Amino acid sequence: MSTPRIRLLLAAVLLCTSVLPAHAMIALAPAPTTLMLYDDSLGSLPEAQGALTYFDDGFLFGGNAMRSVVPTVGTAYTTDALVRGGWTSTGAGTPLPELDRQAGFRLDFELDIVGESHANGNRAGFSVILLGADGHGIELGFWDDAVWAQSGPGFTQAESAAFASGAGEIAWGLEVVGDGYTLFADGNALLGGAVRDYAPAGFAPYTLANYLFLGDNTTSAGADIRLGTVSLTAYAPVPLPGALGLLVAGCGGLAAAARRARGSA
Repeated sequence: MSTPRIRLLLAAVLLCTSVLPAHAMIALAPAPTTLMLYDDSLGSLPEAQGALTYFDDGFLFGGNAMRSVVPTVGTAYTTDALVRGGWTSTGAGTPLPELDRQAGFRLDFELDIVGESHANGNRAGFSVILLGADGHGIELGFWDDAVWAQSGPGFTQAESAAFASGAGEIAWGLEVVGDGYTLFADGNALLGGAVRDYAPAGFAPYTLANYLFLGDNTTSAGADIRLGTVSLTAYAPVPLPGALGLLVAGCGGLAAAARRARGSA
C-alpha cells in the first residue's frame, strides 16, 4: 500500500480514537429528567402544585394532622401518634419519570425535623419511601437525631446514622443506583446500603412501583417537621451499544486496517 494512503489511514484512526468518541459521548448521552415536585418559593402547599397528593386518616383514628405554609420555610406539618398522613405520587396530575434502578435516580428534599416521638423503636414519625420501576427501593425513617432504613417486609430497624439534632433545615439527597442507595446530608454521604423488596409484605404502597411517599405512615409515632423544596431526578442510561457502540466498532476497523497497511508496506 502506498505511503500516502497509510498516512491517511493513520490520521483517520487518530482522529477517530482521540476526538470523535468524546464528542459522540457528549452528543449522544441523553440528559437526566428532573421533575420539581414541590417549590417552596411559590407560597402554596405541595398538593396545590400538581405533582404530589395529600392524605391523612385522622378522621378514622381521631388523631390530628395540621399543615400550613410558612413564608421562607415551606410547609409546616405536624402529626400525632394516632394519625397517618403525608404526600404521595399516587394520583398526582404529573406522573413521576421512569425510575430505572440500573440508570439510577435521586430524590432531593429540604427537611427540618423539629420534633419526633415514637412508641416503637421500629417506627418513625416521618418517613420517605422511594420505589423504582421494578418495585425495589428503600424506606427511611427520620427521628429528630437519627435516620435509619426499614429492613424489608419485616419492617424492623436496620442500618442507621446520627445527625445533629436541632440543626435546622437539611438538604437531603437520596440516590438509588443499581442494587444500592446512598443518603446525603448537605452534600455529605451519611447512610447507605442495599435496596429492598418490600412487596412480600403484601399490601400497598409496598406492592407499588415508581412510587414516592413523604410523611407519617404509622399510628405508633408522630412528628413536627418543616418541608422545603422537593425534586426527583431520573438519570439517563449510557447510550451503548447503540450509535456510540457502532462508532467505536468503526474505529476498531480503521485501526485494524492501519496495522495491515503498515505490515504490507
